[in-house]
Amino acid sequence: MSALIAMKPGERESGPSPRGGLLEAVDPAHAIQEVRENRELRRNCYTQLHWNAGQFTTALSRHLYVMRDRTPEQEDVSALWLYR
Repeated sequence: MSALIAMKPGERESGPSPRGGLLEAVDPAHAIQEVRENRELRRNCYTQLHWNAGQFTTALSRHLYVMRDRTPEQEDVSALWLYR
């Protein structure tokens, strides 16, 4: 109880406040807004990644469909050896 009486205005039990008064109320609102912005950015990145993966899968599927009826030519073999 004596610790509470000895405290100065603006101090907490853990120590003095890094900012005083009204600014303390703004920080939680700013933190919440920052979390929302980060969440939105993360969602946008995953949405774009998912879209790109779908485009890649479609292109690969079409390519494999075309290639299934062809016999490998020298160009195809050279390209595979180049990227091994």
